Amino acid sequence: MTDWPGAISAMTIFADDLAESRAFYVDVFGLPVYYEDADSVVINFGNTLINVLRATEAIELIAPAEVGGPDAAARVQFTIGVDDVDATAAFRDPAGHIWEIAH
Repeated sequence: MTDWPGAISAMTIFADDLAESRAFYVDVFGLPVYYEDADSVVINFGNTLINVLRATEAIELIAPAEVGGPDAAARVQFTIGVDDVDATAAFRDPAGHIWEIAH
């Protein structure tokens, strides 16, 4: 068995409304934009980059799979650990991705 090459450095998620998703990530998490262009915005969560890609641009990227819509069943959940939280909380971003805050 070979050694795995390392930690996941980036994840790409898809959004129908890129401007709405950008505002959500900047406002909710208070993090600066790491990179952006007309079709994506990248937020740096510590050692992991979250690339929010315009859903129409994801079609070619993941073909032959299809891009699911935000109202489909949950497709991913991100968990952020914090030092002090009274209860676990979960919420959904504008594109339908689930976030959990936990201790």
